[in-house]
Amino acid sequence: MEKYRADVKVNFREELRLQNQCTQTLKNILVKKDKIYAAEKQAANIKNMQADHTFEHTEKIRKGNEMMRVWDRDIRLKNIKLAILAGKDATQDMKPQA
Repeated sequence: MEKYRADVKVNFREELRLQNQCTQTLKNILVKKDKIYAAEKQAANIKNMQADHTFEHTEKIRKGNEMMRVWDRDIRLKNIKLAILAGKDATQDMKPQA
């Protein structure tokens, strides 16, 4: 009887150890999965931030070029208006712009 109880105790402890090991393995898998997810999310966020920065930079350049083009056009129109008011032939001053 003593031998049987000792064997049951040993088996019970072995099962408990295996359950504990299984639980720890599952926890480790979840932790690793969470770390992988966080790393992927961070990489995606960095990529999105870089794309947004690039877009903002190109948009700023485009707006600057557009403002310069409009400014030049206003100056040309003002010069044509002044030429017309002065009685000059404004068609001679007009040059096709690319």
